Amino acid sequence: MKKFLFSIITACLNSAKTIGETIESLQSQDISPDLYEHIFIDGASQDNTLDIIRQKAKGNVVIVSEKDDGIYDAFNKGIKLAKGDFIYFLNSSDTLKSNDVLSFVKTEIEKQPNTELIYGKVAYIRDNGTVRNLTGKQITPENYWNPMECICHQGLFTKKSLFENIGLFKLHIKGGIADRIWLIDYFHKEPKGVVFIDKVIANFHAGGYAESHAFEAALENFIYVKDNLCFSEKVKNFIGLFRCFLLIKILKAHKDTWFRRLYRKLRYGQ
Repeated sequence: MKKFLFSIITACLNSAKTIGETIESLQSQDISPDLYEHIFIDGASQDNTLDIIRQKAKGNVVIVSEKDDGIYDAFNKGIKLAKGDFIYFLNSSDTLKSNDVLSFVKTEIEKQPNTELIYGKVAYIRDNGTVRNLTGKQITPENYWNPMECICHQGLFTKKSLFENIGLFKLHIKGGIADRIWLIDYFHKEPKGVVFIDKVIANFHAGGYAESHAFEAALENFIYVKDNLCFSEKVKNFIGLFRCFLLIKILKAHKDTWFRRLYRKLRYGQ
């Protein structure tokens, strides 16, 4: 069985408008195509997503098209099929930031052979293509539970063996944060070989599932803190949950309202 350094997993559903750009960002990498495979887990798209994949994707390509139970179910399917040492999730509306991302990560892994998890920054892109902000910084395992200390999966490369040790993503987690809960589990099991790189890995677009379900995500995070952490952390997280409730449920900050436009102008200057 052929082994790869990277397994790139793309979950998609009716993604004809965006998936071509996603594929092109991978095809343009300055690394040998023999070092990675591209696994597409399609949720039985009804548009021409599959036609675009078959037309544009080259090299070591795996395509599965069938109904699933959401993005994390699709990710789990991809993990089971992966033949690479490191797994990376590139969503069907996301793109790698530059053509040297994979070669850069490869070099960093070679510098530190004990690497289990390597992560960098992600650019949060508005609909008009401008960068809203950069997400990602070096964090400590002790602070990972905090939603403000977040590693986006678009900036993360994970050794496949970790999924064998920690398990796959839990499908009952709401709010689009099953990857965060998985990482919390990892960080709480004496992690080793965690590497931060000061490089923007990918672009991801505003307005996705996680943003429109931010309160559900905050609630899931609070449930984890309540069940696992000390009293002071519970209090801090409860305060954060109340703030999230105010912003998302009362002021509707996730929608394009006057408040969001004002909030965006004050915070980002645009």
